[in-house]
Amino acid sequence: MPRGTRKVYAGYCSKNDDGCNRRLLSVRFHPNKNGKSAKDHQAKFSKKYCPDCRCRKEVKFKEEKHSS
Repeated sequence: MPRGTRKVYAGYCSKNDDGCNRRLLSVRFHPNKNGKSAKDHQAKFSKKYCPDCRCRKEVKFKEEKHSS
């Protein structure tokens, strides 16, 4: 039985302010019945610690392509 489609987003260290563009996290978002978009969910993960930069940086999200 299909469980619905989920979109996978990868979070990278921001390139501005000498960011290293390192991959920091991967998040799966399921479409919400209440009409929340993926950008609304991404606000929770707006800043993460980057081990290369050794500080908290903004996270840039990119949708990942997976085979179906």
